[in-house]
Amino acid sequence: MARLAEYMREFAELLGDRDSVHFAGIVKGSAVLRAYVNDEFSVDATRRILGARSGDASKEVTDRTAKIDRLMKQDSARGEILRRDGNVLYAFEGAKRSELLEPEVSVTQDGELIGSVMRIGGRDESVPLLLQDSDGNFYEANIKGRELARKVAGYLFGQPIRVSGSGTWTRSADGKWKLDRFIVQSFEELDDRPLSDVINEIRAIPDYGWSKEEDPLDEWHHLRG
Repeated sequence: MARLAEYMREFAELLGDRDSVHFAGIVKGSAVLRAYVNDEFSVDATRRILGARSGDASKEVTDRTAKIDRLMKQDSARGEILRRDGNVLYAFEGAKRSELLEPEVSVTQDGELIGSVMRIGGRDESVPLLLQDSDGNFYEANIKGRELARKVAGYLFGQPIRVSGSGTWTRSADGKWKLDRFIVQSFEELDDRPLSDVINEIRAIPDYGWSKEEDPLDEWHHLRG
């Protein structure tokens, strides 16, 4: 019963607004749960589920579907979210997911990292560096050469910088990428001016398309998706 309650809680959170999601009974079968959503919220609940299927959902929604998938994998089960008419809105692969996973792959190539310097130091020629990006993610790297490390150290707890070098990334079986190793060979200071100032500067360029935009900041957000 406790496990069933865990599924019910995650499913309710996936559907969205707690006050609009209700338990409607258990259908004959292997833990076939029935739920209904208030009319004014039903379209949004359906959109959340379809977004998870297409990959366009928010992180909160994808985290919920992933949690249910993990529960089903642990229970050697799989499941589906069905509409009243029987159409499948979303399929949880669960136990079958391990059969669908791709093998781990490692790639070494030139790349860049952007973040604030949170820690730097070491006694070797290759100096350890810890960066934190705007989303709160941390990246460990090594700086090639003490002279370069000394310059990077000047940005400790300061404005973000962009470091360039060679890195090795590994894609896990579930498709997520993780940085294994990164050697910093150069860096550059980033422009920390407000975005509005930069866009206004661009708009001031004669005969440039952005000068004709009524709301260039909104257009920029649109282009960025």
